[in-house]
Amino acid sequence: DFGTFIVHTSETLRVTDMGAPTSTTNLATSSVKDSKIASSDVNGEESTEI
Repeated sequence: DFGTFIVHTSETLRVTDMGAPTSTTNLATSSVKDSKIASSDVNGEESTEI
């Protein structure tokens, strides 16, 4: 569920990186990529390529 994941990530980043919008954006992008990889693992897709 990307919606919940992104909301949780935003909550964390708002506390840790309030003064660094560029850094926040990069971290959020990385988190979404990690989430997509995790989703692939759960779905059994490309599990051998990790």
